[in-house]
Amino acid sequence: MPAKKKTYKLELFPLLRNISTKNVGYYETLSEEQLKELAPLVLMRWLTGCNDGQGHSARQIYFLNEFLNPFVFHMGKHKKLLYNLMTLCTTGRDCRYTFNKTKNKKGGKLPKATAVIKTMYNYNTKDAQEAAEILTSEVIVDMAEQLGYQAPELKELKKELKNKQT
Repeated sequence: MPAKKKTYKLELFPLLRNISTKNVGYYETLSEEQLKELAPLVLMRWLTGCNDGQGHSARQIYFLNEFLNPFVFHMGKHKKLLYNLMTLCTTGRDCRYTFNKTKNKKGGKLPKATAVIKTMYNYNTKDAQEAAEILTSEVIVDMAEQLGYQAPELKELKKELKNKQT
């Protein structure tokens, strides 16, 4: 049985259009159900996907990072304030938006090897990913053995490292 498609009360693109054109009064027209669906962090990601072809989008991204980003994580319950900040950050022109996905930085190309290096050397993810590219497969497997990895885990690690260049 196919999954039932979810229907939303809040329409995204009219909302983005009103934010882009600095329509602060639009927030007041939203129903309570629509306000429950309003997610400032997701809207911020959409707003960074503006490409108006005239160079104004760089200004918009700069303002979003400077004025909205510091507050969007801590003030999620103050949706009206965040909505007003979003309207301040936009260029005042409607544009076609695309959603900017975040890059998966959890493990990169070698998530199991990265996890071994992070544990062994107490590295952050970025440093462990860089080290995984430099260290040989044998060294990484040896570290996993020292950390007490069992045969099934070692087998998965070796399988991942099989395609590694060094």
